[in-house]
Amino acid sequence: MKPPPFQLHRAASVDEAVGLLGRLAAGGAEVKVIAGGQSLVPLMNFRLARPDHLVDLSAVDELRQLSVDGDGLTIGAMVSQRDCLAHPAVVAAAPLLAEALRHVGHGHIRNQGTIGGSVAHADPAAELPAVLLALDAELEIAGPGPTRRVAAAEFFRGWFTTALADDEILTAVHVPPADLAGPAEWGFQELSRRHGDFATVLAATLIRRNGGGEGEDGGRRGEVIDARVVLGGVGPTPVRATAAEAALLGTTGDEGFAAAAAAAPAGCEPASDVHADALYRSEMVEVLVGRCLSSARPAPSRPVEAGTTTSGDGGDGSPGVAPSDAVIVNGEPRPLDGVPDRRLLADFLRDDCDLTGTHLGCEHGVCGACTVLLDGDPVRSCLLLAHRAAGHRVTTIEDLGRPDELHPLQEAFRDHHGLQCGFCTPGMVLTALDLLARIPDPTEADVRRELSGNLCRCTGYVKIVEAVLAAAGRHREEGDG
Repeated sequence: MKPPPFQLHRAASVDEAVGLLGRLAAGGAEVKVIAGGQSLVPLMNFRLARPDHLVDLSAVDELRQLSVDGDGLTIGAMVSQRDCLAHPAVVAAAPLLAEALRHVGHGHIRNQGTIGGSVAHADPAAELPAVLLALDAELEIAGPGPTRRVAAAEFFRGWFTTALADDEILTAVHVPPADLAGPAEWGFQELSRRHGDFATVLAATLIRRNGGGEGEDGGRRGEVIDARVVLGGVGPTPVRATAAEAALLGTTGDEGFAAAAAAAPAGCEPASDVHADALYRSEMVEVLVGRCLSSARPAPSRPVEAGTTTSGDGGDGSPGVAPSDAVIVNGEPRPLDGVPDRRLLADFLRDDCDLTGTHLGCEHGVCGACTVLLDGDPVRSCLLLAHRAAGHRVTTIEDLGRPDELHPLQEAFRDHHGLQCGFCTPGMVLTALDLLARIPDPTEADVRRELSGNLCRCTGYVKIVEAVLAAAGRHREEGDG
């Protein structure tokens, strides 16, 4: 499964990207914008999308800004999901958004996936569209005319359809400052077959209460004065459950939770598919909304420090993509001259670099067998075009050790029989290498969570988990010594 032929255009600015879109679309060609590519490339690999041209935004540094000021939180479209999740301003200003990001795919996907890419893709089962609707966010759009903002409620138009015109791009997400009239409580719940899968059903809630004394603000202290209940996976767009919101208004404590949960399925139009039928989805709406409300957490009351930061592109702190006609593979420059635009990084490594330790499994970003490190971060090389790795450092399994001197992590896999058929092993080892760099003393739960994005075909992960924990223990002993 490989993408069909296309021509790749790398834009250096928003204006250049908009100009490219306009010129290419005017000629009747099908043009797509590629941000992180974690949704678009699988569609192309399956031949469900066949664009003639791709306009690449990875070098547009102006789209990597993340700022907080009196107008709220602004997230550039090319800020990675990983960087957004890790940013203290996001956790403080929009904890509901931070929680939802933890459910987006796995770490491999969030390392490359972008905020704008997910929102513009507009999958009705995705987390970000639903959360932005709950937060009353606005989407900033650049095109041939003046920049405009569109409310999230107006941005999502239907199945994978948005308010973006053919010659427009999403440039930023704006989350307004929290209403200071009362404390906010938020909840997020998702049902999926496995962690990291798209949601079968999801729910996001945000409620604010009267913070004044009896009668001071025309109501009781603790009375719900604003409620937002948003559902995903139950229609062509995320939807607000207005009946549930109405059931919450004016209530205090838990008195309105059950009524709101029972009212939430009203107005939903879930479809039946291989994952769940419509009735099951409707029933799960009530369950998830109830859980959101009963487990709601208060938003931080501390002020959010204003400021602007730039999201890096590869984990090394450098924004954007360094101008280059080569990718650095295991420390050696590998030229990209003559490499077709459609060549995936996985195929480039195997066929052009003869590094066959990178294995190809599903080729749509699920199994993790093709995992390599891009500037030190695990990524799916079957979802990354080789030319988009230009100027970056790629590490494959061949760089870790030699047959006569294995890397300690490889030794641990061997000693604890974590190999089995070996097909998934290179991706497992590289993922574990990143894990131990970030969490030197992991728990078993840490290891299982981090490895959940790498599917093993022939074990129950027991020996693999033991190997990673043993490698961590060996590293601690060497450090203590």
